[in-house]
Parts: sequence; structure tokens; C-alpha cells
Amino acid sequence: MDKNYIEKYDDIYVLRLDKRQTHHLYGDKARIAYSMSKGQNGIVTCGSRESVQTVAFAQACELLNIPCYVHIPQGKDTNSIMLLQETNCHVIREKVGYNNVINAHARDNAKAMGYKFIQLGMLCEEAFQLIGDNAEIILPYIQDIKRIVIPVGSGTTLIGISNALKNHNVHIPIIG
Repeated sequence: MDKNYIEKYDDIYVLRLDKRQTHHLYGDKARIAYSMSKGQNGIVTCGSRESVQTVAFAQACELLNIPCYVHIPQGKDTNSIMLLQETNCHVIREKVGYNNVINAHARDNAKAMGYKFIQLGMLCEEAFQLIGDNAEIILPYIQDIKRIVIPVGSGTTLIGISNALKNHNVHIPIIG
């Protein structure tokens, strides 16, 4: 794995997943979105109005030349929505409500069209496995690492990294 993803500041190592690049898309979510979209007839996903996930899938689908449908809450346009509008994805604005309702609408939409459904937060085994690949970047430094701190949104990164380290028999504290 590329050492350019690790930065060291005194005794602190920083894993810079935002530097990962896949087919001109930057960030680990983009890498995962591209991998999960490849070979599909189309993608349906959902997220907030500031979702990195929805933009990553819209951009990946555009590169792969497959349809993408994105379910988001209604409301004022955000930077993420403007990025979505720059792609050829179909944006479906849902009445503001519970995320699980938007998630269910997206799931039903995917089933009706025969497209792959990517749930809110990419909470699925495939994403956990792809995120877990990042453990390979950490392993060469593991003897110097006392604890790992992971910013938590949906928990997908936390689950993926912790599962992968456990599979490598690495047992150090992880703080989320």
C-alpha cells in the first residue's frame, strides 16, 4: 500500500484516506463507491443534503456510465447537492422526515428498477470489507501505534477498520 496515505506529526500518525484516488475521484468513499458500482446496471442510494456518499456514488456512476438515483431530504441546496447536479444522476427530494423512511423509499426504488441499493451510511458487509483494506496501510506502523482514533458518522469506517485489525490479530484501543 502507498505510504503517502500516512502522515506523522511527532508521535501521532494520521491516515489520510482523503488522499486516495480512484479514476480521478478523490477520497476513500469515492474508491468504495466506484468498487461497489462497477458491474452494476444502476445504483440507488440515499443520504443527507450534505452527504459525501451520495456525491461519491453519483460521480462513480457517471464515470461508469450507469444510472444513479439519489434520495435526499427536501430543503435548501447545499454544496453536495450542487455537486450532484453537476453529474447525470437523478435527484429525488423526499419530504423531510426520518432517515429510515428515506432509506426505505430508496430501497423500494432500487428493487423496482432492478438496481443495486446502497443504504444510508453504506452500512453493508461489502463496504466494511472495502474499508477494511485500509488496515493494510496501518499494519507496517502498528508497533508504534498506541491507539486509533476514528471520526464516526454512520460507523462504517469504524466497523471496517476494527474488523480488519481483529482479523490481523491486532488488539489496540480504538476510539470513535
